[in-house]
Amino acid sequence: IILPMGNGLLHAETMSTLIEIIANYFVIGLKIAIPIVLIMIMTDVAMGLVSRAVPQINVMILGMPVKMLIGILAISVSLPIIIKLFISSISYLPDIFRKIITTVPLIMFIGADERTEEATPKKKSDSRKKGQIPRSKDVGLAITLVATTLVIVALSGFIVSALKNNVIYFLGDLGTMEVTENSLNSINLLVISKGLITIMPVVLPIMIAGVFASLIQSGFLVVKDAIKPSFGKLNPINGFKNMFSKKALVELVKNLIMISVVIYIAYSYISSNFDKIMQIGNLYLPTLGVEVKSLIVGLFVKICILLVVIAVVDYVVQFLLFQKEIRMTKQEVKEEYKQMEGDPQIKSKIKQRQREMSQRRMMQSVGDATVVITNPTHLAIAIKYEEGKMEAPKVIAKGADNIALRIKEKALECKVPIIENKPLARLIYDSVEIDSDIPQDMYQAVAEVLAMVFKLEKNKKKN
Repeated sequence: IILPMGNGLLHAETMSTLIEIIANYFVIGLKIAIPIVLIMIMTDVAMGLVSRAVPQINVMILGMPVKMLIGILAISVSLPIIIKLFISSISYLPDIFRKIITTVPLIMFIGADERTEEATPKKKSDSRKKGQIPRSKDVGLAITLVATTLVIVALSGFIVSALKNNVIYFLGDLGTMEVTENSLNSINLLVISKGLITIMPVVLPIMIAGVFASLIQSGFLVVKDAIKPSFGKLNPINGFKNMFSKKALVELVKNLIMISVVIYIAYSYISSNFDKIMQIGNLYLPTLGVEVKSLIVGLFVKICILLVVIAVVDYVVQFLLFQKEIRMTKQEVKEEYKQMEGDPQIKSKIKQRQREMSQRRMMQSVGDATVVITNPTHLAIAIKYEEGKMEAPKVIAKGADNIALRIKEKALECKVPIIENKPLARLIYDSVEIDSDIPQDMYQAVAEVLAMVFKLEKNKKKN
């Protein structure tokens, strides 16, 4: 089998290995999530029973802070189990790397690739209009995580203070307020407004960072074709092909490796700070927030450094792959040139026809000439001058060889005088274009020829 250079060959065991890796991590995720999910379900059931037993308590308002508190406690209690599961997931890494290397060999084949020409500016412009641009998802992820870390550093005090005030408010007067039809709308607006005041300063910078990450890669780009309805996009067969394509498999392997490395960094960080984490429960409240912030920011900074490096490398790779994808064959370059400049054969025929039309007009104007100057066989220049109407003599036709012969024949037919003057004919032919006036430095020589013509005409009239 001959493959284009740069393509890989996947073994038959690749799919089963990838499914096994995904299944292992899925099971680990379930083990981490199931206890917390069960606790939250039990909390909802308990809150429902309380609302039935004590109708005076507003469960809708008290439910959110209670569930947040129980969720934090559940994570704290489950932390030893979560750490063990992290350790077990890290233990899979050597086997994962070994299986990836053995089942996804990057064997390179030397093959002929017809797309050898760099993309033309028109090709790049057309690709951009279709939304085909080099783009890395990791760039957006890295910038968003960096923005999140900066928000935590800058607004951690505001977040803690806002959450504390909201909990005090919800557990205070609002919790004992009688809910009636008239007060329900005001309570809802109050809850929504306090939630937005707390969330928006945190969410808005992260949203702006996400938009910025997209703009720095592609700029402001509106792809009209992408919003046009297309039944081909609903084809499940094409969807399955995209899911199991080579590009999708490479992305899956890359994401698995990246997740594994992130988990390893998190595990290493938690292991090195395990004593501090265990002592958090013994800290006073004023120092608790500072210590938690320090631990979270430290972990996020390490992950940010990793993701920034991955994003830079991935964007460079995506850019190079994109440049390779939009390469053109020599035939495509020729076809594009024909579309932009026109077919050379057709263009040549058009120019030839334009020359013929120009020559016909020029020959018709020879009959209006005052004199035709020759050298005598190779060149012929027709000059027109009307005394009192024209400022200077004008060249209305000129030509060499066959065209010169036709000019002289037309002059004889129209009884236009023909004067032989080799130096002047050569000088005018080389220096003066058709429909241009004779320059001043040639006035004397041309005037002598015109004087000779006028003298001949007077003699004819006398005779």
